[in-house]
Amino acid sequence: MRDYINTNKESGGTLAMSRKKARAQQEVIMDFYRERPFRRFAPHEIQELVLPNAPLTSVRRAMTNLADAGLLTKSKRADAVGSYGKQVHFWSYRPYNREQKQQELW
Repeated sequence: MRDYINTNKESGGTLAMSRKKARAQQEVIMDFYRERPFRRFAPHEIQELVLPNAPLTSVRRAMTNLADAGLLTKSKRADAVGSYGKQVHFWSYRPYNREQKQQELW
């Protein structure tokens, strides 16, 4: 599974640290969802509740990576107002196949 998206062309220790941080963000988000398997959250809510010091773009990247891995599901419609006043999607935990996907994730 993807973690850090290296648009800045980082290398060496800097790239390794960025990847480690991205993986840690994904793990924290997954732990949060596992504790609330029947709730759904928008990225700005995850930022506020789970990663208040992370940029919203990092939260969105982590949630997209988790959805791509089959661990989260993104709502089909944007049906909430986000922190910038725009419509946003909700994301929910996708518990089936989680053991298989979890092994692929880490």
